[in-house]
Amino acid sequence: MHERGAVGLAVDAFLRDTAGMAIGRVSARLGPGVDPEVVRQVWEHHAGGSHAEGASLDLRPAIGAMLCFSCGAEYPGAKLDTCPHCGGSGLPVVVPPELAIYDWGPS
Repeated sequence: MHERGAVGLAVDAFLRDTAGMAIGRVSARLGPGVDPEVVRQVWEHHAGGSHAEGASLDLRPAIGAMLCFSCGAEYPGAKLDTCPHCGGSGLPVVVPPELAIYDWGPS
């Protein structure tokens, strides 16, 4: 499962960048199809024994951007989401990363 590797790399980078900080909570956005339970497992594995061990995780879906083939409208969504303007199919133009940590701090 490739998302485990990508999430693990993101967690490791976050832990390096926040070394020495007290981390009790983390908020992150998950890319399309990323299982929150997998993210929690990877987090526990990588953060165990670190300054972020036991941090609470607030995981929410990330929204990408699509471009409609039929009407040319850009709309928020992910692969297979239809255009809200005409119902047509779209092409992803902005695909969010598997894990994007955007807020953290002490409990």
